Amino acid sequence: QYNACSPPNGTCTNTDGSYECQCPDGTQHSGFSCSDINECGYPYSYSNEFCDPNAACKNTYAGYSCDGCLTGYQGSGLPGNCSRIDYCAEGNHTCDLEVGYCSSTRYGAECECSYGYTFNDTCVDTNECLNDYFSERCSKNATCVNLPGSFECACDVGYQGNGFYCYDVDECARRTHNCSQEDNELVCFNTPGSFYCDCPVGYRMTRSDETRSMTCVEVNECVENNACAPYGNCTNTIGSFVCACAPGTEVQGFACLDRDECARRGEFCDRYANCTNTQFSYSCDGCVDGFLGDGRPGNCTDIHECNEGTDDCHDNATCVNYNGGFNCKCKPGFYGNGR
Repeated sequence: QYNACSPPNGTCTNTDGSYECQCPDGTQHSGFSCSDINECGYPYSYSNEFCDPNAACKNTYAGYSCDGCLTGYQGSGLPGNCSRIDYCAEGNHTCDLEVGYCSSTRYGAECECSYGYTFNDTCVDTNECLNDYFSERCSKNATCVNLPGSFECACDVGYQGNGFYCYDVDECARRTHNCSQEDNELVCFNTPGSFYCDCPVGYRMTRSDETRSMTCVEVNECVENNACAPYGNCTNTIGSFVCACAPGTEVQGFACLDRDECARRGEFCDRYANCTNTQFSYSCDGCVDGFLGDGRPGNCTDIHECNEGTDDCHDNATCVNYNGGFNCKCKPGFYGNGR
């Protein structure tokens, strides 16, 4: 009564209690009809059965066509006949292979730059020294130097190291200075990253009237600096001088001045003494409160107020002696200042 295998070209054969369909090539039995097989759709698009997976497949009713390959591939489009186009191998690129490399994609060649280069139509060197991230890795005593594809830290003149750490070169200790002269040995003084030459202590640099060259001459401190005055006699020596100071005075710089004996605690008077400084002398005027004696060195003894009973601690307090005084500490169960 109806064709269970239509439309349009299926042949139906009746059987006992059922039927069979014979569908044309390119179609398949589905329900009560013969429907088209989409050879370009899933799962056939991945099976390499009708067209290559990378082919331009066109489905038609009861058929299909392989119309070449997709972009980035070449071949007929038939199964196994689409191969990837290597644009880099074909030389269809402008990449600088000395500082970069070519990467082939479906849509053509792309240029990738090596580390230290940036792509801008071509690979150009990146100046790392303009980037604080790199330049600040150098020592403060080094200079960042840009190199093709990289950089380095070079220690400044007068410093040595790997550029990331630079230490001062002591030209004086290494004797790489030029301070030496024929008759007068200048002294080398090291400075951070450099050095300078000067005369030794007790000498002064001056220009010779005969040779017109700079030379070091000995300084007579007794004459030029009035050394040891006002309370001493000066004797000049080679490169220095000697003072014979009056009693009660001492050398301070270039002069003989009054000696403050009281500033030297324990040397002239006991460290716990009442010391009075006078011109050229001093006096030890007994001991400070809490000590007993005449004030001479080693003659001020601590008064033990707790043992002698001269403290003013409360009956419910304990007397604790210390050098030059005492404290009152309340006994357990009591509180207060101990007095």
